[in-house]
Amino acid sequence: MNALSDRYVAAVTNQLPEATRADVARELRATIEDTIEAKGPTVSRSEAERTALIELGDPDLLAASYRGRPLALIGPELYPKWVELTKLLLVIIPPLAGGGALIGQLLAERSLGQAISASALTIFWAIIHVVFWTTFGFALAERHGARAAELDQPWTPDNLPSIEDPLPSVSESIGVLIGYGAGIALLIAAINPTLTADGTSTLLITAAAWPWRWLLVAALGGSILLEVVKLARQRWTMPLAIFNCLLEVAFVAPIAWFALRNQLITTEAQAIIEQWIGWRPLTNGIMVGLVILVAIALWSCIAGVRKARAASGASQ
Repeated sequence: MNALSDRYVAAVTNQLPEATRADVARELRATIEDTIEAKGPTVSRSEAERTALIELGDPDLLAASYRGRPLALIGPELYPKWVELTKLLLVIIPPLAGGGALIGQLLAERSLGQAISASALTIFWAIIHVVFWTTFGFALAERHGARAAELDQPWTPDNLPSIEDPLPSVSESIGVLIGYGAGIALLIAAINPTLTADGTSTLLITAAAWPWRWLLVAALGGSILLEVVKLARQRWTMPLAIFNCLLEVAFVAPIAWFALRNQLITTEAQAIIEQWIGWRPLTNGIMVGLVILVAIALWSCIAGVRKARAASGASQ
């Protein structure tokens, strides 16, 4: 076998796992030799070899077939489901986010032009986030073996979830996605709220804590990704459960850090709120809210791990 065939075999096997390279190389060389011999003595060996390589096709495509991995970001099996979910979320999330931003700007006494501009920018970023996270989630699902048949198949008793491991419903996941998307859009477009009492205005969130809202945006973005992958796979897995726990930590940690140091809400805003609700000191209420937030995050983490374990046991 000459350099041309060797180059072809190398182009294919270099893209494969080490454990399978030798077997695939032997198979390819045997196929090439068989094809050359089948051409007969009327065709020169170099011409027959070239024809054999052309029949085998692009080595990148052949290597992909050996790997069993799609070359497309989202393959034809999941593409219709991606289009369906993306269209649905685009109809719901950007208008809600834009409307929320418009209301927030008007309540902050911005001009109508500024409010409309902020609303349009929020809608734009909401569209970007919807398309990005749904595409990212479906691409991950594609590469972890999800198939359209898992998303849309005739019901049989075999589809009944176990009591310990209820499958996430489409409507439930879409509702969660809408909430996360709206939260991201509002955090991106929002300005630090201002409280006014006795003619004095003050910011609600401290200057130290306010920039950390971007970590909350990242955590919510990760939660969107989690829901999309979970929706595509139609079950919990242990990596998803661990990712869910990390997201809960990322969301709660900055809030807890500033709340425990009494640097979450400005002192002036605390005084105004105490005057409004008659609860003094407000720090006690903040601690109660923090305990509730931590409890919800802990419950979400534990529930995800239990569902992943149940799903793993059911598949064995």
